[in-house]
This record gives sequence, structure tokens and C-alpha cells, in this order.
Amino acid sequence: MGGSKSKECPPPPPSPLLPEPWRELDWSKRDEMIDHLRRFQISTPDVKILRILVHGPVGAGKSSFINSIDSIFQGRMTSGAIAEACAGNSFTKRYKTHKIKDGGYGSHLPFVFCDVMGLERGDSEGVKVDDLKKILNGHIKEGYVFNQLNSLPEEEDKGYIKDPNLSDKIHCLVSVIPADSLLWCADSRKISDHAMKEKDEAFIKKIKDVRAHASMMDIPQVVILSKVDEACSEVQKDIKMIYRSKTIREKIQLCSVNVGVPQYCIFPVKNYHDENQMNNDMDVLLLTALTDILNHANDHVADTENWYICIVTLCSCNSLCDIIWQDKMGYYWSKPSPPPDPSNLLETGWRKINWGKGQNNEMKENLKKIQPKNPALKQLRAVVIGPVGCGKSSFIQSVKTIFLDKMINAAGTVATGGTSFTKTYTTNIIKDERGQNLPFVISDVMGLENGRDSGVQTEDIISVLKGHIKEGYTFNPVKSCSDEIKRRPILNDKVHCLVFVIPIDNFRANGCVNNDLFNKMKDIRQKACDLGIPQVVILTKVDEACPHVKEDITLVYRSQHIYNKMKACSEVSGIPMSDIFPVKNYHEEVQLNPDMDALLLFTLTRILNYANDFVENIKEPEGAGDHNESTETFFSLT
Repeated sequence: MGGSKSKECPPPPPSPLLPEPWRELDWSKRDEMIDHLRRFQISTPDVKILRILVHGPVGAGKSSFINSIDSIFQGRMTSGAIAEACAGNSFTKRYKTHKIKDGGYGSHLPFVFCDVMGLERGDSEGVKVDDLKKILNGHIKEGYVFNQLNSLPEEEDKGYIKDPNLSDKIHCLVSVIPADSLLWCADSRKISDHAMKEKDEAFIKKIKDVRAHASMMDIPQVVILSKVDEACSEVQKDIKMIYRSKTIREKIQLCSVNVGVPQYCIFPVKNYHDENQMNNDMDVLLLTALTDILNHANDHVADTENWYICIVTLCSCNSLCDIIWQDKMGYYWSKPSPPPDPSNLLETGWRKINWGKGQNNEMKENLKKIQPKNPALKQLRAVVIGPVGCGKSSFIQSVKTIFLDKMINAAGTVATGGTSFTKTYTTNIIKDERGQNLPFVISDVMGLENGRDSGVQTEDIISVLKGHIKEGYTFNPVKSCSDEIKRRPILNDKVHCLVFVIPIDNFRANGCVNNDLFNKMKDIRQKACDLGIPQVVILTKVDEACPHVKEDITLVYRSQHIYNKMKACSEVSGIPMSDIFPVKNYHEEVQLNPDMDALLLFTLTRILNYANDFVENIKEPEGAGDHNESTETFFSLT
């Protein structure tokens, strides 16, 4: 009208919701889950109750989590644990155990929550890290009043248990960590006060010290993200949108990077806070998390026939998008990298894989029945090595998951801040669903890092290959192993296949991202070649490298992008493409995936076949295992 042009309507903003949930959850199963937990049986008869220690920063929601679980089983709102902090100070002053009473039956459930004083930033504020370690080991009595200045002395005292028994120890550690504080900020410019910056660094150190101590004890770890309704308006309107929310998914990814726990062990929940009536959907989220925690703890109790500890880290996620870390490699983590441009798909795959549960079951049965070809050998041994955060521990846990036919957990499967959580030489026994040991083990070592005095020493890796390193040896980034070695190792101690685990995004068309790390790997590879040990490469995180593979893992061998990465890996490492295997480890999944299993089982089959071929013609040197003299001869071929 009048010659004026109508304005074009701006495009609508993108939807904050995904078309489909990335995790499936049955919202009608609340009562069924409650009944299951009422009948929960601890797998070891000596263990009568699972003890869960809840700790974290002041105001993080640890007491609210305890109250929420208690409310579900009592069928009404409860407040046994004081759930709010005042003026930045913890309301919890004593070490207190909260029993969970089954309101319908009047009895108590076979687990308890132990509450402690909150962590604070300053060295002279909040619960002492040493006290938390003593609680883990069962040294602190119920009712002990925490001292912010001094840890409880290690001597017989009113609050100290000198010789704790099984019932005094903690079996599950819950770390509640709010993600909206300055402690997650690596940019010092955002912290105007120097003293506050130092306090935040001290806070980070406390959290890392507790987690590192737990990791040394092989404690499984779970993360619970709280306050999801404050993080996403769509979830605030309808809690069922939690697994369709782009914001919540991004926060889970960021939490995994920064806290160091696989995504499949991260559970977003909403604690009871301002509600006055029970809510079915909130209960389903909380019960799903609790079931997972107890199952993981119970699995470890069964393995060790002792009380085992499970870490659960609860993080408020209302400001998680501000998380920024700089690791030792110089990489900055703020939000997940955007996916690469869609790569072309080849018409046919360059490698043939038989997909399907039937084929998976056949591979599993064949691996269960594999027999070492050398009569002197009890089990085949592979060792996984690679840079920090590459997914080597996740690969081991994925293999365990497949053979147990259920999701499991373990400590330290994700590294944070460029530092390895694996500190000791650990042999992982693989069991089937009946608890029987399989005829192969996978050994894990400290991660490789940049710099001469960081990460595992290459000399220690070579000693591992030769079988000189004892089980449980603690790696020293500054000094290689010298005293704690086996002088005359037997064939069972030695490595039969060397597995390099490398994130696929470490390779580019013109080489690799980090030449220093790959120079270390080349030194190890050369020594393995001298010893005749077969070698393979596992390329992890393939779903992050190609959007087609992220959508459908069965396209991994049709992806041109994956093919190019494998080719670059072969050129850099010198390992033939036929011995390079792309996989996706279990990370954010909460259910088994037969297509992921197919890739992992295919890779494991090749590793064990190589190992078995290698040991077939090896003759054990005379006197192996019964002398203190070192030997330069590793294997003697007939």
C-alpha cells in the first residue's frame, strides 16, 4: 500500500528441544522401580548394608538429594537432613548417618547415606580433605564434630576408630559439585580479587584430591546433575523434556569433560525443593540414578567380596555453560566442538562387518572359548596405552560391559585437566555374566602426556612389555621404575599384544595434532617391534568425527572422513590400516547397543588372535620367575 514494501518476517528461533530424546526413559515405571529397590539384595552375604558418603561444596544440594530419596520411599515429604546453607556456611557440622525407611513396610532399606560438613574454598574452611579420606577408610565415628582447622588425629580418640571393621567403611562416595561457581572458570580475568582466585584454586585442589584418592582405590563414579529446572525453561515447564533438551545435553557433555566421568554415568535430576506433593516424573529420574548407583556398587562388592565405594558426583548445572578449562596439552574446553561438515559416504564399505545380536553372540562365545596356544600360559595379556583422555580405560570398561551383558562403572574412565587418573599398573580381569573369568586380561597404565616429566615414562612401558612391572606399581612421572620390578618374569607376566588407543581427532590429513606424544609412542612401538610383539591401533570417539557415524554407527566403514583419518593414522604411526580399528566406547549410553558391541568385539577378536599367534612358538626361558637376576632376553622363539 502506498508503494511501501512489506517487511519480511524473521525466521523463527531454533527449537530448544531435540526431535527425539537421546535417552529412553519409561515414565510409568516408578512403582516398579520402588518395588525392585525394596527387594534389593547385596551380592555378598558378609555385607549387610551399603554405606554412601555424600560430600560437596556448601549449598550444592547434597542434603536435598538425601531428603528426596527418603521422601520417595516414605511416600511423603521429609527433611531429615538440613537442606540449605546459610551465608555460605555449612549447616552440617557432624558426621551423621541417614537411614532410609520404607514407609510402606516400616523397615529400613539396605543402604544408608552419610552426610558431612560441606567443602569450602579456603584451607581453614569447611571439611578437611584428610577427614574425608579417613571416613572412606572407616576411621571416623558417627557423630564426630568436624574441626575446620585440623583433621582428626590418627590416634585412638573419642572420634577415631583405630581398627575399623567392614561395617565402619564407606561403600559409595557421592560428591556434590555446583557448576555455577568461579571455581570452574579458567579465565583469571573473571576473578577480580586475587585472594578469591587463590581460594578457588584451593577448592579445585580439594575436589581433585578426593577424586584422585578414590580413583586410586578403583572406585566407580557417577554424576548427578541437579537443578535442571533452573538450567532449562522447557524442563521447568515439563520435566519429561529433560532428555530432549539441547541445553541439558550440552551440560552433560561439558560436565563429562570437566568432572571427568563418562556421559553414561551422568544423570540429570530435580531434587525436591519447593514442592509440597510427590511428583511421579521427578521420582523416576531420582530412582533411575539411585538404581544405577546401587548396581555399580553391588557389582564391585561382588568382585572384591569386600565393601566397595561408588562415587556419585552431583553438580548443579544452571551455569555449566560457563565452564572453561585449559589442559596441559594447551587445548581449551568450553562447549563441545561443532560437528564437522557432513562427509561423503562411500557406496560400499571398505571393511565387512556382520551386524546383529546373533553375530555378536557368536563372537562372544568364540572369545569365551579361546585357549592360549602355549601350554605355559594361563591367559592372554594385552596392554592399552595412549594419551590422557584417549579412552583406554573406557575401552576396557566397554569390553567388561559386553561380557557382563549390563552397563557397569569404574573409576577414572575419563581424565580431566590433561592429567591421567590411572596411576597404577592394573590388570583387568574380564568376567562373563556368570562371574567366570575369561582366558584373557587387559592391563592399563598411566596415560602418556606432553613433556619429559609428565605422564608415564616410556621406560616403564617397555618394562611392562617385558613383564618386569609388578601389579599395583604406582607410576612416577619423573623417575622410571627401578626397584619394584620382577627380575625373571614368566610368560604370564609379559604382554602378548600392544594396543595403542588414540582419539581419532588427533589425526589430520598432513599428520597428527601432537608430535611430542607420537614421538613417545614411536619409541614404544620400536621396542615392541624389537621384541616381536604384535601391535594394533584403536581409534576412539569416531562418532565425534563424523556426523553420519554419530547418527548411525554402522556407517563407520562407509565414511570417507573416517577412512581419511585411518589413513593419516597409518602414515604417522607406521601401523598398517588392516590393524587400525575405529570404535565407539560406551560413554553416554545407559543401555547396551548391539552395533557398538559389534565393532568392539570385532576389534577384540583381532587383538586376541594376534596375541595367541604370538605366544604359540614362545619357549619360556629356563629359571624364569625363580631368580633375582635381570634378563635382556624377553622371549626365546623355537
